[in-house]
Amino acid sequence: MEEKILQAAEETEEKARDTKPGEEEKKEPEERAEEKEQESSPETTAPGNGEEKEQEPQAAGHTEEEKEKNEGVQNEDALPAQQKSEPEGEEILRMKDICKDYDMGNEVLHVLKNVSLTVRRGEFLAILGPSGSGKSTLMNIIGCLDVPTSGDYWLDGRHIADEDETSLARIRSREIGFVFQSFNLLQRQNAFENVELPLIYANVPEKERRDRVDEVLARVGLSDKRENMPNQLSGGQQQRVAIARAIANRPAILLADEPTGALDQHTGAQVMELFHELNEEGNTIIMITHDPKIASHAKRIVRILDGEISEGALEDA
Repeated sequence: MEEKILQAAEETEEKARDTKPGEEEKKEPEERAEEKEQESSPETTAPGNGEEKEQEPQAAGHTEEEKEKNEGVQNEDALPAQQKSEPEGEEILRMKDICKDYDMGNEVLHVLKNVSLTVRRGEFLAILGPSGSGKSTLMNIIGCLDVPTSGDYWLDGRHIADEDETSLARIRSREIGFVFQSFNLLQRQNAFENVELPLIYANVPEKERRDRVDEVLARVGLSDKRENMPNQLSGGQQQRVAIARAIANRPAILLADEPTGALDQHTGAQVMELFHELNEEGNTIIMITHDPKIASHAKRIVRILDGEISEGALEDA
């Protein structure tokens, strides 16, 4: 075997000596051309090399596809996070085709007629309408004090028609903060005790309860009036106590019925300023009023007339 290898090497050297320099230069490009043809020919290409070359672009394409998919997944994951960072866009109240009828014996009185309304978290909404328009009936249904004859009402994800009386009482106590025109303070209890009452009903522990009462009384500027009885407070101060009571349970909605109706103009303006501040802090406020000037403080106005609602500019009211 070694002799054959040596013999082949000697023959190669002899051929190299016999070859002229010019002929070697001529053969080189011809041999290179033949090598290129052999490399480009599918018949002469080695299977291993061909497979590697065909796999390379596939691998690159696959990598790009994976990159695009990964970017798509990242974008999809980012979208819900962005939506969650905008709580003011969340729907907190929705009514669809709400009707309220009263049987008057020989006739049926249609007070609300197919009312549909959506309120989003963080809104400041005014429901504006004259006496007899149906706004008080609508307020009672929003506050779960009454039920519609027909239609659907969802409050903070709950379908109200599916709730029993015990559940409705819990919703009124914890999910809705009421502010009434006539304050509705208990005359035999001081300011602190009036604000504390809904927290007692909600079974809030005593220490937390007292801390929260102090917090909301300070929020409405009445820390120094905590021991005062209602008859020792002005009308504006009584309404501030009522507002403190309404927000003590941190409700989903603050529902105010003619909140400035029993106040003079100056005191009413102070109460409305407090509502603005509470709304800026993220509280959802629905205010019922007949006064366009009071309604103008809200960021959104819904008008009600003859049991039907509409939206638009205040001057259209």
